[in-house]
Amino acid sequence: MALATNLSEKKRVPKTNVCSPLPIAQCRMSSLIDILVALSILLGYSVTTASFVTYVVREHQNKAKQMQHISGVGVTCYWVTNFIYDMAFYLVPVAFSVGVIAIFKLPAFYSENNLRAVSLLLLLFGYATFSWMYLLAGLFHETGVAFITYVCINLFLGINSIVSLSVVYFLSKEKPNDMSCTGVYFIVGITFRSELTVMIGDEGSPTSAGQLNGKE
Repeated sequence: MALATNLSEKKRVPKTNVCSPLPIAQCRMSSLIDILVALSILLGYSVTTASFVTYVVREHQNKAKQMQHISGVGVTCYWVTNFIYDMAFYLVPVAFSVGVIAIFKLPAFYSENNLRAVSLLLLLFGYATFSWMYLLAGLFHETGVAFITYVCINLFLGINSIVSLSVVYFLSKEKPNDMSCTGVYFIVGITFRSELTVMIGDEGSPTSAGQLNGKE
């Protein structure tokens, strides 16, 4: 009887089950969050750069540009001045963005040399977008249409770049021994290496052709 009582008491020992996610799942979730942050930054800067260039379309529409040329302003001087003016004002949101990243210390954007890569990437984004926006300024007759078109083109190019690199990145992590996925990631990553490092990190990814050959 006593033995049965002891056995029943042992069976009533409380047990606690704790479910801990696998490190792989945590890594994927962190990468997805970083991608969402990168898409949010892309959306904000697509709108920002498009709003800076709409006044060029307005000057072309109301003939203010022609008046400046008649008054003696050269074509080169006009476009260089506009570019310097836009870049100077563009540095303000870039400084705020870099400051916020530095304050909150987002791992994918702040760790190691990523903060400097983010700063350079944002500067080059403005440099690249202003250039092609100036080329298309003469095709529009309304500032609203120009603004929407600029934003859509920026989002189309940026989202396609981010999504394509992210898909290849996750495939290379899902199948590390599959040389087709790893090779595509390496080839595509050469073009957008800094962007990929900023977005989702580049830990464990092949950085040279020698590493790819070594895996073989």
